[in-house]
Formats: sequence, structure tokens, C-alpha cells
Amino acid sequence: LLIGELHPETTYRLRIQAINAIGTGPYSNFLKFTTAPLPPKPPKLECTQAGFAHLKLRWGEGKHLDLARYYVEMERSRTVGEFQSVYSGTRTTCKVMKLHELTSYTFRICVETRHAGKGDYSEGYTFTTTAASPNSIKAPRVCVDPAAVAAAAAASASAASSANHASLTIEWQTSRNNPFSDPIEYILQMAKAKDQDFHQAYRGPESRFTVHNLQYGMAYAFKVCPVRVRQNGDHVSGQFSPVLHHHLTHSQHAVRGGGGPAGSNHRGAMDEVDGRTLFQGNVVNSRGELILTGKSSSAAAAAASGALLMAGGQGANNNGYGYGPDGHQAG
Repeated sequence: LLIGELHPETTYRLRIQAINAIGTGPYSNFLKFTTAPLPPKPPKLECTQAGFAHLKLRWGEGKHLDLARYYVEMERSRTVGEFQSVYSGTRTTCKVMKLHELTSYTFRICVETRHAGKGDYSEGYTFTTTAASPNSIKAPRVCVDPAAVAAAAAASASAASSANHASLTIEWQTSRNNPFSDPIEYILQMAKAKDQDFHQAYRGPESRFTVHNLQYGMAYAFKVCPVRVRQNGDHVSGQFSPVLHHHLTHSQHAVRGGGGPAGSNHRGAMDEVDGRTLFQGNVVNSRGELILTGKSSSAAAAAASGALLMAGGQGANNNGYGYGPDGHQAG
């Protein structure tokens, strides 16, 4: 017996009576039953986070009503109207990985409950991944390559105001291990450390730039941002590097401009990056040796110790800065 046109989630009482040619029998006892609820409606899908290779989805209000189980499917890129499962479970969020940048993906969702069963799938929701930005780089540093120092010193000496102004060469790492082959440019910004009012000093593909007309006795701040240049001309900026704080002194410039040996005494100021002190003498010379210099407790100790050389050879690790025996930037 099939009884139709009943209401969902409604209690009914049923009794049965037998009738034949002889007569009518008594009614049976009442049988009570309740109809099932309607299948649950699908919730609305939202994208809460989009990356170049992932999308994070959210739905519902975070309440596990009636032990609901959710099914999320993504439309196959090569077959329109055909979906594949990307998540099933009781949570109200999921993260879909291994996607392609700047690509649109269509998702649908349905809900299953213990009492009502599995409902219909929702309409399609389309979300798009972002463009990949360049990987971050370390803080820039003052270049101590002899050729670059000599060029900067010559430029500074040729200026009419060289007695009060100097030049400084800043270098930085290149952005590596990126998921794209587009070229990368770099934006070097600088500011006086006391006001932190940054302005652009350089933009281009190089990883080194000489800043002129700097004032002695002044502290400066430098930071670098890698920028991806896409084939269609769009620019995708990465994150700025940590800030390098550098104090320019007469003694420091004299040592760099004099072209002295790599292991000579270094009396210049120290750099700071995020509270960490970096000695300007920590460089790799042309023989692949790491030079560690610092402030000695006495002049005698400085004369005796000079500079500490750590032989690194061809494989010396200089954290991506300095130049190797072949004259190319290491790292």
C-alpha cells in the first residue's frame, strides 16, 4: 500500500479494517508513524582565500545540524558538466590544492543527513585563482665587491660636493624557485632612517644599484621588492624584503674607497636588519674566503688579530651575497 500526498515531518495514525462478503470486521489498533523530513537544501559556497595554486571554500554557518555530511565537487576542466569529488565530510571548509594560476574553477555542493538522506546538488559556483607573485628575498646589504666600491668611490670623488656627500652600492638576492618563467624586476626603496619616508631609488632587472649624494653621519634604510613582469605586461609585486638600516660614516667610506686589502681593519658602522647586527666586513673575498671583522677590545688586539678568514673555497656559503672566485655573484 502506497499512501501519497503526505506532509514531511508529520505524524499520522493509521488503522486497518477487513471487509469481505460475509461482513465487516473490527478496526485494528492505531499504528503511529512520522514522515521523513525534506532532503536538505544545499548551502551557498563562498571562497574565503584564493592563491595561485589553491582555493579555500566555506559554506553553511559552522553548525553540524543533524550530523550533516557535505559533498563538494569540482567540474573537470576537459569535460564540461562532469564533476569530480574534492571533499566529503562534516566540516564546513575545505582547501582545494594543485590548481593553476589565473584559472576559473566551478564547484557544487550537496548535503546528506541521517534522517533526510542526500539532497540535490547546488548550482555551480565559479572562483578564480590569482597570479603567482615572486618569492620573497632576504634583506639587501651594502656591497663590498672591490670593483663596485671603486666605481662608487670614483663617482663620489667626481662630484663637486664630495666633501659632504658619498655614494653607496646596495645589492640584494634574486628571487628564486618561482613557479613561472617570466622575468623579474626589483624595486629598491630608501629612506632616512629617522623618518622612514620611503621613496623609489631604482627599478630594473639588476641586483645592485649605487645611490649617490648621501650625507655622512646619516642613517639610511633600504628595502627591496621583487616584481614579476608577465607576458601581457601586467606586473605582480611580491613582498618587500626586511629593512636594512645603515649608518654612513667618513671612516667607513674611506676604507671602502681606498681599495685596501680585503682583510684590512674595518672601522665603519654596523648594519641592522630586524634587530640583528650585521658587521660590514662579513664578506667573501676573491679567493672564496669568508672575512669576519669586528670591533676589538684594544688596538693591540686589533693589530694582532686583524681579520678572521674562514676558507670556503669554491663552495663557500655567503647567504647569497658577495662574489665567488669566478667573479660572479655567489648563491
